[in-house]
Amino acid sequence: MSGPGYGVSPERLKAHADQVSDLADRIRGAASAANQVGLGGFQGYGLLCAVPVGGVLQLAQGDADELMTSAANLGDALSDALRKAATDYTKIDDDAAGLSRDLGKKL
Repeated sequence: MSGPGYGVSPERLKAHADQVSDLADRIRGAASAANQVGLGGFQGYGLLCAVPVGGVLQLAQGDADELMTSAANLGDALSDALRKAATDYTKIDDDAAGLSRDLGKKL
């Protein structure tokens, strides 16, 4: 027993890939901006707290930078995969249509 099936729109997949790619670019831009701004120094924490607080904040900033870079790279990979899926769906549909036309000519 088969179900009603499903339809895939390659155009919508490509549009979604563009949105994911745009998000990856914005994440990458945010990571770049965060690296340029930095923490602005640790003088505001006072002489006693500047060293431990500064160290912890630097660790957190490094982790956040790595996380944002990984998220941007994941977005790039996902958008590439979506574009490939759209191309594959189009090719499969075109191939099936060609086979159907060929069969129709032989009948």
